[in-house]
Amino acid sequence: MARSGSGVIRLPWPDSLLSWSMHAVPFPFSPIQLCSALFIVGAMLGTADVLCFVGVPETRGRANPNPPSLRELLGTPLRDRQFVRFLVYYSVFHIGSPGTSYYIWNNTSKHLGLSDFGVQIMLAVVPVLGELMFAPVWGRLINRVGRKTVMMVSMAYLVILPVCWLLVLPQYWWMGFVVSSLGNVCWNGSDQCNLHWLLHMASGEKGSSSYQAVFALAVAITGTMSGLLLGAMASLGSGIHWNVGPYHFNYLLLVFAVASAVRGIAYLFLLPRLHDDAHRQPVGQALRYVLVMVSEAIDTTVSLPLRLLGIPRKPDDPDQKD
Repeated sequence: MARSGSGVIRLPWPDSLLSWSMHAVPFPFSPIQLCSALFIVGAMLGTADVLCFVGVPETRGRANPNPPSLRELLGTPLRDRQFVRFLVYYSVFHIGSPGTSYYIWNNTSKHLGLSDFGVQIMLAVVPVLGELMFAPVWGRLINRVGRKTVMMVSMAYLVILPVCWLLVLPQYWWMGFVVSSLGNVCWNGSDQCNLHWLLHMASGEKGSSSYQAVFALAVAITGTMSGLLLGAMASLGSGIHWNVGPYHFNYLLLVFAVASAVRGIAYLFLLPRLHDDAHRQPVGQALRYVLVMVSEAIDTTVSLPLRLLGIPRKPDDPDQKD
């Protein structure tokens, strides 16, 4: 954003098939003009989002003559052993999660040398496209093999995700697209499982919206703890300056290592204690399903432009009709 005031903006551009570099592109808009345009677009999208609820019919419920007290609202879900296990697992994992966002952004802009626009493309645009492509894959997989199995598959990479950023060198900055895109794809699978699990417990015989309220409270508390913990690690690691081959490690080594360690504790010791429904299948079976579904998603993504251009699919495709 700051560089837009100089009249140019640096964008990644291919020099050859496997070689990319940063090129200066004319950008005539000032930062205030760019911000104004972004705010206007955001306001229009936000208004459209609210207007989508106009046509939703309102459900009228009867007022409870004896509304429960705050103690009863919090006590009901906390007496549910399965919910408490789920809450403890998610809370611990969440302590090592949101606090990493700033440090990942800082590492990408300073260590990898990308412009603000390039960082946006790497962390906010391309990864979301990956989510859109693979979101149906996770939904189908949950129905086939169960929530717990999908969580074990999708969250394995999330445990080591912070440390992966330490291995991205400036000369190979394009690896950041792989790290961030795969991370968003796995986060989407984890989020679908968490939401599915939460709604399942909240809609049972003893379930109520208090389950969601307690969950939201835990997310807020552990999110704050995440920022405080990783901020403290950044201060403690301020004196780290290590060179190991082509890699230079600084305070981010301690920040990302602690984040991965906290996630690993939740993944290895708390996730196995969750109880899933009876149709859960082994992780190996889930991985085979993932490979098949990923190949289908890639095939669909590649063949869609061909269909739009009127180019027929391969003759041996069973979907191709004479």
